[in-house]
Amino acid sequence: MNQSIGLMALVIHDYDEAIRFYADTIGFRVVEDTYIAAQNKRWVVVAPAGTGGTQLLLAKAAGGEQLACVGNQTGGRVFLFLYTDDLERDYRTLKGRGVEFVREPKVESYGTVAVFKDLGFAGAALSVGRDKGGPLNVDEEGDIPYHELPDVRDGLTREERILLYVLSETQKERGGRNVPTAMLWGRVCEHFYISPEDLSEMLARLGARR
Repeated sequence: MNQSIGLMALVIHDYDEAIRFYADTIGFRVVEDTYIAAQNKRWVVVAPAGTGGTQLLLAKAAGGEQLACVGNQTGGRVFLFLYTDDLERDYRTLKGRGVEFVREPKVESYGTVAVFKDLGFAGAALSVGRDKGGPLNVDEEGDIPYHELPDVRDGLTREERILLYVLSETQKERGGRNVPTAMLWGRVCEHFYISPEDLSEMLARLGARR
């Protein structure tokens, strides 16, 4: 069996607005823009330059239920993983075109990533770029490590959220007193493993007080 995902539908407010963003700003090519008279809609397909892979079908929202999904089709999760051969180049280009980044380029265990808003809608979906300089880290089931990606709601990763929750609950148990690092480390490792050094770095990054 030979299968592949050809199109992924993306619900939008307006065809021309979406084309301006994906084609003129992001640099995608317009594969097709055909008016379907029988349904009074356009069949608009865009795709990243230099690829024959999955393409985006820009589908104009019809009705309140679909309109409510524009910019939040994945419930605040990253909806598009855009791979690039030069993240720094694309970052500078998109930044210069007014694209809003919610996470600056950063080297992670799974590659170099940057996260930017899609179309600028409130609660919009995000995109992640990966530089060819680092391998994509996947788990044993072949899944991308979503726990290491920031949530659109507050920019925290799943592990950072767990750490803050465990710290808060332990402080409550101790009547508001500081939590020894060794105790915090042991409790956090009940949820996920992290080295003592990485724990200290995460605490410092979050500005948390033990």
